[in-house]
Amino acid sequence: PARYEMPEDATAAEILAAMAAETERRVDTVDWSRLASLGVSKYEALIIASLIQREAGTEADRPLIASVIYNRLEAGIPLQIDATVVYALGESPGRVLAEHLEIESPWNTYRIDGLPPTPIGTSQIQSIEAAADPAETDYLFYVLVSSDGSHGFSRTYEEHQEKIAKAKAEGVLP
Repeated sequence: PARYEMPEDATAAEILAAMAAETERRVDTVDWSRLASLGVSKYEALIIASLIQREAGTEADRPLIASVIYNRLEAGIPLQIDATVVYALGESPGRVLAEHLEIESPWNTYRIDGLPPTPIGTSQIQSIEAAADPAETDYLFYVLVSSDGSHGFSRTYEEHQEKIAKAKAEGVLP
């Protein structure tokens, strides 16, 4: 996502070319030196950046969410990211329900192992940087815990369930 100055009569091709050029320029500014140790390609990191972009509610959460994604990939745990279900549905249902998690789609990370085949949207540079340089944690879970968009991070499923219960009790989650 970015702002682009375009003439009013710009064609779709001109707009897309400008967006692609700006994306390429921004991607070239990122330090990709950790990718080999993370076990992903630059394209896969861009997929991860798109997941971070859709999930993170605060800047501080981006590298932590990235760490959860990488930790789950390394452990062979499905990513189970709601934003991929919304993408697979083609529209937001408002709230992702259990029935939505069953959609047959290569983007539904509740049903597939690993990353979806493509990004699920565009990413701000901060999400791309987080995908290229995630925090080093042993977190495997995260959940929204504050109305400001902050997430709580957990190492175990039990800790995760406690954070979910607290967020529900505080009215953050339905």
